[in-house]
Amino acid sequence: MQRLSIGRRVASVDVVDEPDPQNRRGRPRLRSDDVILAAALKAFAEAGFQAMSVRALSASLGLSHEAVGQRFGSKLDLFHATIEYGMTQLHASLEAAVHEPAVPVNDLALLRELLRAFMIGATANPELGRIINQESLTASERLDFIVERAVEPGVRPLQELLTRLADDGHIRRTTAREVFFLAQAGAAPFTLVGLSSAFDNVDGPFHAEGHIEQVADLIVGGLTIRHTSGG
Repeated sequence: MQRLSIGRRVASVDVVDEPDPQNRRGRPRLRSDDVILAAALKAFAEAGFQAMSVRALSASLGLSHEAVGQRFGSKLDLFHATIEYGMTQLHASLEAAVHEPAVPVNDLALLRELLRAFMIGATANPELGRIINQESLTASERLDFIVERAVEPGVRPLQELLTRLADDGHIRRTTAREVFFLAQAGAAPFTLVGLSSAFDNVDGPFHAEGHIEQVADLIVGGLTIRHTSGG
């Protein structure tokens, strides 16, 4: 598995704490990078950056108060490493979600598949989505980092695809921002779970797979230019 280097995280190792006095054999407790970062992802999503406590995170993992800080550096360094970890998980979800047909797809089918994969990725990584939503409210160094690592790499290819489709007369001309936020809205039920459940009395139980397919069809259908037989 590929390892990312960010802040003080130069390799994937196990954090070894002092021997557990309740461990009869006296063996130290171990926590891998992935275990720590998965817990940090959940903690940042639930509490937000300012309220999240690194000491409390260490304690919840059964480590000394300073263990996580010693491993990852400052709270901001830990946040950066957590976003990198979350993006690695998201990319794995996206790769698993994208269908790979036996023959090349056309650009319109590719757009739909990308939208679908984006929303499927959101279902598997709701904590990352919550963090991005929180940090997107105001400009900050943390948001700059998220944009650089999580947004820009996907936005430029998306804009190229949209431009190509518009130039070929397949869709109305649109921007990456417009399509991104349409897809973001489509993924909202997976992060705004409480609000989504409020619609159960109107729409019935939420079905994630059907929702994703319907939203992908709505976005692509709304963009597509319908050519008449005489045109």
